[in-house]
Amino acid sequence: MDISVTLVAQSASSLLHPRPAVEIVAICNDLGLGTTDLNPLDSKRSYVKARVWATPKDRLTDIMERLLSEFRSMYREANVADQQNGAARSDWTAAFEALEAEVNRSSGVLRPVPRNLVFATIGKPDLVFVDVTQGIVGDVSRNALVFTTAPSSSVLTYGELAAWWKEVGDSEKLSDRLYRSRGSEAEGKVFKFYAEKFVPHNPVERGRYPALLPQVWLHFDPVTLQGRKGKKVLPRQRMDYMMLLSSGPVIIEVDGPQHINSMDTYAEMMAADRGLTLLGYRIFRIAVSELDRQDYQDMLERLFRSLLSQHSTR
Repeated sequence: MDISVTLVAQSASSLLHPRPAVEIVAICNDLGLGTTDLNPLDSKRSYVKARVWATPKDRLTDIMERLLSEFRSMYREANVADQQNGAARSDWTAAFEALEAEVNRSSGVLRPVPRNLVFATIGKPDLVFVDVTQGIVGDVSRNALVFTTAPSSSVLTYGELAAWWKEVGDSEKLSDRLYRSRGSEAEGKVFKFYAEKFVPHNPVERGRYPALLPQVWLHFDPVTLQGRKGKKVLPRQRMDYMMLLSSGPVIIEVDGPQHINSMDTYAEMMAADRGLTLLGYRIFRIAVSELDRQDYQDMLERLFRSLLSQHSTR
């Protein structure tokens, strides 16, 4: 789909406007925006708009992604503050949301926008609606971690997750809590490899990398199978891993023999995959037997390297 240059120019000028003029020039240069004779000291908004309009249109998608990545943490903070204070969304917040909506619209792919993340579950959670009107959920059993994200965000980094974990005040190390929720030793291999091979040790760099979330509930039926007299309403509720990337959400499933023990089970699994794919998720399946091979790390490296190459960590 075609990109609205007018919307990109307006949103970029609003996002950058709070910065000093000299910083705006540097950011525009770093983004590779086109040139202009205008002086940012006269009008910062006009300066940014002119540079966006002078940029080749085929580069605007990359520029939008980089702007979203740069300001996502600030957006989350502003959004939480607005909610706590009961304030209306600011022009700055609206500009961020408009830019992200344009990325999704112009890509032609429907990207799910998570409002809640229920993950790292150790046993089935007992989910309740804390606020039905806002779709805010909580876990009475405390078997899972419940992370409420900014309404229009589609990326979750380790930096944002770590900041939230610090606010939670749990004494357990976040990485230990995530690893402890693994569904099997085979799943643990995937988590350990990503953490050790791809996530930098430097805290600043690490904060920019997408989090690998284990045991994520995408669907949830609070009624037991016994309570429904053996009838499944939602055949597959929990996913082994999920990553929220700038290129879209990714699900990674580790499949054992139970996933293909009958044609009915296989058909059910494929139907669920098609449904998620149509919603914008990308699904990658890894067989347990692959993780038993001596060269399994080569396979995982190719997978994660390819995924991260499509995601901006700027």
